[in-house]
Amino acid sequence: KKLSKLVKKDGYLVFSNWNFLDKKSVQTANELQEDDYWVGWGDTDQKRYCHYYNNDEMQNIIKVLNVNNTKLIKIINNENDLNSYYVFKKF
Repeated sequence: KKLSKLVKKDGYLVFSNWNFLDKKSVQTANELQEDDYWVGWGDTDQKRYCHYYNNDEMQNIIKVLNVNNTKLIKIINNENDLNSYYVFKKF
């Protein structure tokens, strides 16, 4: 909701979602909440916190933005990459 207020009329908002659950370096931990993970960083022992936006969460984000005149106009998925890009326009 706050994001849609930052976008001017006829402006765009692009939301990138990394579908990292396909990576082998994903670990769950007891102290994390549902859909929260520790993900490996390259070839190091370092871990980074990531939240996986499941389909229900993405649908809720789309719904909230639509209510605020920010409409989803395109979803871009690339076969060679684990990212999805959601392109919204403020009307």
